[in-house]
Amino acid sequence: MYTQPEMRAAMAIRQWQRSRGLTGDAVTGTFDPNTVALAAAAPIRITAVNAKLGQSQVSPASYTGVTLHAQATLTATKAATFKAGDKAQVVLPDNTTVETTLASVGQGGQKTGDTGQATQPSARIDFPDQS
Repeated sequence: MYTQPEMRAAMAIRQWQRSRGLTGDAVTGTFDPNTVALAAAAPIRITAVNAKLGQSQVSPASYTGVTLHAQATLTATKAATFKAGDKAQVVLPDNTTVETTLASVGQGGQKTGDTGQATQPSARIDFPDQS
């Protein structure tokens, strides 16, 4: 006997299966979690395909968001003088300028991986007008 939440979940899965083009016996109301990939938020940009056809128990892809932004490496001295919210001006390849603010400033020094290398100081700018 199914509980009310289990019945709602099964109905939602059946709808999802039909929306993917499945019909007949293929619409079961159940699925193997290893057969789907979930992203934290959409839309996403695939940056690398990690899995090969037929592989299981592996993350299928690496992804990022689609929001345009710019990131610059700074010297430690400059990173110490900037803070998130400071005004910034970006010159685009066509020589137009965009007025915006710094979204974040990282002081660097975070260890990366097993090599013991540290991150560089950096600043990130998010573009409010994505066009």
